[in-house]
Amino acid sequence: MSLPLSRLRPGAVFVALLFFFFIAYRLLLFSTRADPIPPEAAIPGVSTEMCLLVSESGPVNLDTIFHIGSIKSRIYAYSFLDSGFNILDAVWHTWYSGSELVKSVPCSFDNLSCVSSVSIDSLSPGDWSVDTKQNDILLHVKQFRVE
Repeated sequence: MSLPLSRLRPGAVFVALLFFFFIAYRLLLFSTRADPIPPEAAIPGVSTEMCLLVSESGPVNLDTIFHIGSIKSRIYAYSFLDSGFNILDAVWHTWYSGSELVKSVPCSFDNLSCVSSVSIDSLSPGDWSVDTKQNDILLHVKQFRVE
């Protein structure tokens, strides 16, 4: 009666032993150098909402789908800025209809909020978006639809 291991080819035994030693090396002897990964510069949060009216207390009639018949005169982009936000540099709202640039305007600041608008004359049905940028850094994108 022959042993089951005697039927193995010497090359297969060699590969199995090499694999075993590799696993043992990785588990027991191999140590990695702990390279600390520097955290990226924290960008304070910005969130943008679309609305039909802006009052002293903030945006009114928030939505992501607007019907041209319900729009009185303008659609507003209202961006909320975190408390650590640098308002010394201009924040821009860039309005797009599909992939076509409609306008790019600096926001009007009110405490930690930023507002811009587009008139009903500039609106056309379709997919729209507003990019909020500061120093050519994209901070937030808000997409909405006009029907």
